[in-house]
Amino acid sequence: MPDYEVEYNTMLTIGRKVRFNNEEEGIFYCVRVNEFGLVLDRLMTTYSSSIGHDWSTESYLEAPVGKTNFSSDIQNWLSDLLVIVNFDGTGAAPIHIF
Repeated sequence: MPDYEVEYNTMLTIGRKVRFNNEEEGIFYCVRVNEFGLVLDRLMTTYSSSIGHDWSTESYLEAPVGKTNFSSDIQNWLSDLLVIVNFDGTGAAPIHIF
């Protein structure tokens, strides 16, 4: 039986999008796992009918396979994620999981 290389890329995104009149803001926390390692980041999006779309990404962790000392990075990512999960302000939106 011949050897085959298996590639994989798995991503989970959890976030919120809130609309106010003609404006929209979103915050999404992403976990990606592939053959290269683990990535944790945050995507922030904005939309205004007068300006259009904008976005930025903040990286919490890019751990290559074999790296083992990153528990504080995971804790920081989870703590920030809990802020949006517990959001109950005016105009609260449901959590989206992709």
